[in-house]
Amino acid sequence: MRRAATRDLISKRTRNAFREFLVGWSVGDIRMLFEEVGIFPDLNHDPPERGDRRRFVEQHYHTLDVREPATARRLVSAYAEMLQRVIAKTGLSDSTTQLVAALINRSKESQLGTAPFTALCDQSFKDSNSDRMSGRIGSLRMSSW
Repeated sequence: MRRAATRDLISKRTRNAFREFLVGWSVGDIRMLFEEVGIFPDLNHDPPERGDRRRFVEQHYHTLDVREPATARRLVSAYAEMLQRVIAKTGLSDSTTQLVAALINRSKESQLGTAPFTALCDQSFKDSNSDRMSGRIGSLRMSSW
């Protein structure tokens, strides 16, 4: 019998970072992003976060057990889709596209029980020109979406 993971495969810090990035998206776009990978909100959940978008993302997160590899893969898929949309919208460079592809491939190849998503991100950023890319992504304003 397979034993459930005892720690989050996607850290709270990573989930919070993506939540804060999604604040610039419309509620409809957030809904579609999660629904495309089979993640649906618990609209009865009343998170303490302020703001409709933050609360909506937290209502989605509330339905997930990120200690489970299958659940973590679905969330990684949502994050990957979000990053692909950002690349398409902003026209980031090919090297950035390659970084995202590497993240996606590593997350698909790993069992996520031994390589949490944050570790995958950390290694991929070390493998790339992270200073340049971090500056580009950090300055994105998604409010125009």
